[in-house]
Amino acid sequence: MPIGLETVEREGALRLVLSGELDFSTAAEVETRLLAVEVDDPSPPHVVVDLRALRFIDSTGLSLLVNAYNRARAAGRRLTIVSGRGPARRILETTGLLDRLGVVEDEDDERPQGAG
Repeated sequence: MPIGLETVEREGALRLVLSGELDFSTAAEVETRLLAVEVDDPSPPHVVVDLRALRFIDSTGLSLLVNAYNRARAAGRRLTIVSGRGPARRILETTGLLDRLGVVEDEDDERPQGAG
C-alpha cells in the first residue's frame, strides 16, 4: 500500500501530512522526505508530522519518528507529532512514545505532551 505524503507550509511551520500505512514498505519514502526537509537551506525551525490520516504504523514507522525527533532536537529545531485519536495515537501510547515525543492530539493544541 503506498503512503500519501503532502507537504504544506503553514504559519512558519512545514507540515508533512501522512496518510495510508507507515510501515517497512513505505518508511524509506517518508524518511527521504524528512531528511530533505532537514537539510533545506534554511531549514524550517518547526516541522509538524501529521499522522491523523494513518491507518497503520509498525515498528519501522515508530523508529522513523523517534529518529526524526532526535535529529530535530539535536539541530535545535522543533518537531511536533500530531496523532489525532486513531491508530497512530494508540500505538504511540501503547509503546510509551506518546510521553517521550512531542505529541499533540490536534495541531491547534498549545500544550504538547511528552518532552516536546
